[in-house]
Amino acid sequence: MQLSLFEKSVLEGVKKHGTTAGAYEYVRQSMGLSDRDMSEMVQAGSWGQTKKWPRKIRYLQQTLKAAGLIKSGDKRGTWRTTEKGDSVLTKSSSGDLQIVFFTNYGVALWGDGKELAKHFKGEVEMIMTSPPYLLSRDRSYGNWGRTEKEYVRNVVQNVEAWLPLLTKSGSLVLNLGESTIPGTGQQSLSNERILIQLEDELGLHLVQKFVWENPVKQPTGYWVTRERKRCVFSTENLFWLSLDPKVTKADNRRVLRPYSQAQERLMGRLSNSDTERKSRPSGLTSLEKTFYADNGGAIPRNLLRIPHEGANSEYSRECKKNNLPRHPAMFPYDLAEFFVKFITEESDLVADPCSGSFKLGEAAEKNKRFWAGSELFLENILGGGLRFKEKHFAI
Repeated sequence: MQLSLFEKSVLEGVKKHGTTAGAYEYVRQSMGLSDRDMSEMVQAGSWGQTKKWPRKIRYLQQTLKAAGLIKSGDKRGTWRTTEKGDSVLTKSSSGDLQIVFFTNYGVALWGDGKELAKHFKGEVEMIMTSPPYLLSRDRSYGNWGRTEKEYVRNVVQNVEAWLPLLTKSGSLVLNLGESTIPGTGQQSLSNERILIQLEDELGLHLVQKFVWENPVKQPTGYWVTRERKRCVFSTENLFWLSLDPKVTKADNRRVLRPYSQAQERLMGRLSNSDTERKSRPSGLTSLEKTFYADNGGAIPRNLLRIPHEGANSEYSRECKKNNLPRHPAMFPYDLAEFFVKFITEESDLVADPCSGSFKLGEAAEKNKRFWAGSELFLENILGGGLRFKEKHFAI
C-alpha cells in the first residue's frame, strides 16, 4: 500500500507517539501547521462545528485502521502500528522531481523517472536500471503490470521517456527477470516481446545479452516448490541496448579478469619466437604467440556469476539502525560496477530511473563517474543515502 504525504505523516505520528494527541502534534510540525490552523473551525453537518485538522486526522486514523496499518492500543486514545503499517512507503505526489540528497558526484531525486529527461537531456552515457518485474501480486516498490500485455506496454513506454537522456554513443542496460504466467506453468515471453518492440518502435538495438546468475538464490514459486515440475530460476537477463551499437564507449580492457592458473602456466611455457599456427579442437586456427599472449587479464564472459547482497551487509545494518526499510529487490554492487567500468569512462554521467537502494550511484561514485538517480518512494532514497559517506540533504 502506498500513502500520500499527509497519510504517511499521520501514520508516522502514531508510530512515534502512540496517541491521538501525539499524532496531532506530529502532523502539525511535519506539515508546517500553525496553532491557528489547528484551531480552525468547519461545519460538520448537523453536529455543528468542529476543528478542521484534528477532524481530518481522526478520520485518517480510522481509514488506516480499516486498512490494517494501525490498531487501537490498550488504553483509550492510544494507537499502535501493525507489521503491515511499519512497511508502508511514501510515494511521490509531485509532478516533478525533488532533490533529496546530493554528493560531489551525484544527486538522488524523489519522483517518477520519466521526468529525468527534463533535467539531463542528451547528457547520459549509460542508463542502467531494474524496473519491477512481471508479478501477479503487488510489491512495496510497485508493480508495472499483472498481465504480460500490460507489463510490456509499461516497460516500453518508460524506456521511450528515458531515451532522450542518452548521448549519441549512449547505452541502456535493462535488468529483467523471468516470470511464469499464473495458472499455466508457462514461462512468459515478456522479455522477448519487450526487445522486439524496443527495436521496432524506438530503434533500440540489442548490443549483447548478459546473464546474471545468483548462485545462492532461494527456490521460489508454485511450479518449483509445490508442483516440483520446474528447476530454480537462478538467472536474470541484462539486455545491453543502443541506438547505434557501433559507437558505444564500451572497452572490455577495463573489466579484465585474472587469468586462470592453467592459462598462466601455458603462457609461461610459450616461447616468444613461437609463431607456428596451430589448429584448436574447435577447428579454428591461431598463432600460439597470439593465443597465449599476456594481455593483462582474461576477457569476461557474458555470464556474470555474482551473489546478491545479504541481510547482514553494512547497508542492511544501517537501515535497521535508522528504522528504514531494506529494499527487497536489489542487484549486487559488483554487477553495477561491471557495467559502469565496461561501458563508460571517468567523468561520464550514468542514470537509474528506478534507483531502489542506489547501487548504481554507489558504483559510479567509487569509480569517478557522475550519477543521477530517481526513486518513487522516499524511504528507499533515505535508505540508499546510507551508502554514501559524504552527502548533503536538501529536504
